[in-house]
Amino acid sequence: HKLIMELLDQLDFQTLERVPAEQRRARIDTACNLIIPRIAMALNDAQTNLIKQQAGDEILGFGPIEPLLQDPDVNDIMINTSKRIYIERAGKILLTDLDFDDEQHLMGVVQRIVSRVGRRIDEATPMVDARMPDGSRFNAIVPPLALDGVLVSIRKFKKYKICKNKRLY
Repeated sequence: HKLIMELLDQLDFQTLERVPAEQRRARIDTACNLIIPRIAMALNDAQTNLIKQQAGDEILGFGPIEPLLQDPDVNDIMINTSKRIYIERAGKILLTDLDFDDEQHLMGVVQRIVSRVGRRIDEATPMVDARMPDGSRFNAIVPPLALDGVLVSIRKFKKYKICKNKRLY
């Protein structure tokens, strides 16, 4: 996470916004290639690629939950404070090994989600129901209404509908 914080400090977000969307991840990879050699530990290719993926997810997407949002087998994402992220897959609720750095990190991701759909969430408006850009249903409750920390529920919708054993796209 230190790398991601350093990337955030070094990236020019106004320039990144002007770059076509399909080139943004490549720009982040280039920035990672400049910063990763400064890390005082040996990293193999898999670790380097994971760091680049996580940096891109944090900067362009929704942080640690981005892979869950992209996974077509995940139907629901339930975040119960920054340290417990559950998913529903094939009718079973599972605790993931993913987490946020802290409540502030989680709140930043929640703010990013709601701002993209023209909504807001804060102490004065501690609850929001919204549709994410992909159509998923997003619900969040933050302190002071949520006593233990930020709570989030994301209900994903399938990219296709099943009708009489056929997929309709």
